Amino acid sequence: MPTLSNLAATAYAEDRAIRTVQQREMAAEHLAQILHYADLAARKTLGNEAAELLAFEVSDGAAEPDTTQAEADIPDHPGYGIRFVGSEDHDRLYLVRPCAHCGHVAVDEVRSLPHLGELLNADATGDPR
Repeated sequence: MPTLSNLAATAYAEDRAIRTVQQREMAAEHLAQILHYADLAARKTLGNEAAELLAFEVSDGAAEPDTTQAEADIPDHPGYGIRFVGSEDHDRLYLVRPCAHCGHVAVDEVRSLPHLGELLNADATGDPR
């Protein structure tokens, strides 16, 4: 015959297992939402064709509180990437790349596909923007 302590311990373990599964499901949904918003921002800023070329992954440690962040490599520019930063107030894309002058990471907001082209061209030609 089970004791009250055994019943309580079993109920606690079952409840904890259910909560763990629920927390994992919620975390997966949250990550999927971040990737969805990153894709929407890329489509809005760069257009559908360019956005199709980006494979965003959720990043750890957003730079600002209450923001989400995802990054995608630019396939034909090794070391270059597009960073999505989203919050309740705004969603923005940034070009992230090594600085040609100092070697540190350079970050510039990307306003459109032509603007991204301008930033990439400036890097290729050494123009100081």
